[in-house]
Amino acid sequence: MCIRDRFIIFARFFRVKLPTHWMKVPHKKINGRMTYIEREMQYIPGRTHVKAVCATLNQAHKLQMGVELLENIDSKYCYIADGAESLQSEWLCQLLSRRDPATGQLHVTSLDLSLLHSKTSEAQAAAFKESLKLIAELLKDMGITDEVSPRILNFRPASSMNDRAAAARKAATPVAGGRNRDHVRPQAPQACAARSRSDGLGEPGRPPGR
Repeated sequence: MCIRDRFIIFARFFRVKLPTHWMKVPHKKINGRMTYIEREMQYIPGRTHVKAVCATLNQAHKLQMGVELLENIDSKYCYIADGAESLQSEWLCQLLSRRDPATGQLHVTSLDLSLLHSKTSEAQAAAFKESLKLIAELLKDMGITDEVSPRILNFRPASSMNDRAAAARKAATPVAGGRNRDHVRPQAPQACAARSRSDGLGEPGRPPGR
């Protein structure tokens, strides 16, 4: 399914009117020459435009995450990651969430969306380190820091939340620095309450919700 079809489907589902514009389009040949007519066309971005927007937003999220880490480096963050396949390529989406100590609200920020060349736990853990390196280099290039910040490079989340896939669970261990089976350091508070409810459901000998 092409991008145009997806825009139309979502617009119909959410009852959103897509913007339109007038443009000249080929009509038919008359005496060997192509004639053109003006037609009202739906203004829908193509694949190249969507890729450019996503690439720009991905860099903007890195910058936002870097500034947030510099200002709240001691906050307890939860690392959230999941992979997905698109156009025969494997992608890894990484998020960081933290609870605001003043309001108690959870703030979730995109860390990176990157191409994953392998589904192994080592590749996922390496992707996290590479994302931190890119953020540190971006902060330096933007003049926010004078050097590639070691605080960013050495950052470790306090906990993690991932699906039940073996590779995802194993990758969360070096990322969060955890040692126990839940990949959460014993001294760290529960930055992600959802994990304690979802992790381990259906396992023999474990009561639901624990």
